[in-house]
Amino acid sequence: MKKRKLNVYLLGKKAGILTEYNTNMRFDYEPTAENKISIRMPLLKKTYTDKFARPFFENLIPEADIKKAITKKLGISNNNPISLLFEIGGDCAGAISLYPIDYKPKIQNEKLKEITKNEFVEILNNLPKSPLLSGNDVRLSLAGAQPKLAIIYKNGKMFFPNDSFFSTHIIKKENNEYKGIIENEYFCMRLANELGLEIPNVEIKKIKGTKSLFIKRYDREDDVRIHQEDFCQCLGFVSSKKYQKDGGPSIKNCFNFIENHSSMAGKDKKRLIQAVVFNYLIGNNDAHAKNFSMLHQEDGYFVLAPFYDLVSTTVYPELSKFLAMKIGNAKESNQVRKENFIELADDLSIKPNFILKEIERQKKTIAKASDKIKKEMKKQDIFHPILNKISFVD
Repeated sequence: MKKRKLNVYLLGKKAGILTEYNTNMRFDYEPTAENKISIRMPLLKKTYTDKFARPFFENLIPEADIKKAITKKLGISNNNPISLLFEIGGDCAGAISLYPIDYKPKIQNEKLKEITKNEFVEILNNLPKSPLLSGNDVRLSLAGAQPKLAIIYKNGKMFFPNDSFFSTHIIKKENNEYKGIIENEYFCMRLANELGLEIPNVEIKKIKGTKSLFIKRYDREDDVRIHQEDFCQCLGFVSSKKYQKDGGPSIKNCFNFIENHSSMAGKDKKRLIQAVVFNYLIGNNDAHAKNFSMLHQEDGYFVLAPFYDLVSTTVYPELSKFLAMKIGNAKESNQVRKENFIELADDLSIKPNFILKEIERQKKTIAKASDKIKKEMKKQDIFHPILNKISFVD
């Protein structure tokens, strides 16, 4: 029987052991563990089977072509999450780190290695083949399907993360397949901020003539990691089920989780609705369950994380027109009408007037805020014509 093990650390302290039994996963807490790693795996003296372990751990790894590129680069199986976590599990989303049983983290013994501007540009250019710094002796994992890397960015200098120092910023590069994607995301994130939605700090930088999007990690603060789970992890879905049409979470599932587990349920439910409205207005059909997360709190409850991956997908005709999560009975963005938001309100047992007023509030602010941000981007020479194709819903 094939049996491999990984030590699982939470906030730098050993939390338990992840064991592979053939193709299944099992997780056991350490007797000395202080905090749960997942809402679905309470701090109990029991073995959590694949049903519970897989949705949490599998959602820590990259997806789609990014996963294929990393596994090819490292010469490991594309279909085995544990193989990938063995190689890149040291700096995952939230406060989780995974290391092979015989691996000794070099915590407090390492120094920061600076990334020169030339190295940075070379790394960006090699991202399609070496996502997440794979092959650079960096144990880093970020979920998602878009090429990215994570670095330490302090006082205008860039450094490689290591066992002693975790990443502070996520970097996304220009994409030849989807022109203007980083300007698109920057614009939508800034617009969300203008509308009062909480987002991490974003900035487009030009280094050696190459543009990239720097996103401050909200799960890192003052050299402390903050634990989080995305909604696939919270609700027990593997990443292949992140879309509702594939059997994944709905807006109602996320809303109900917030109602039952958030320490600020009223505020967070309102924030979720605001994000749903915003994604609809900008034409973001890719707001799936992995693009919403909950932050763990010391009292055992959660709060809704800042919003991320806000992009107008409708400006790229080749991308899906299906909504990641239905709005009422509407499955596609061009099908959404006022009555669908009323259906959604009914589904969530809230007053339709709240959602309808929120739509109008955002519409009134968007036009003015949109022009302001575009002017700023033109002044900074980071504007892209794709932004003129974002047609906000009337």
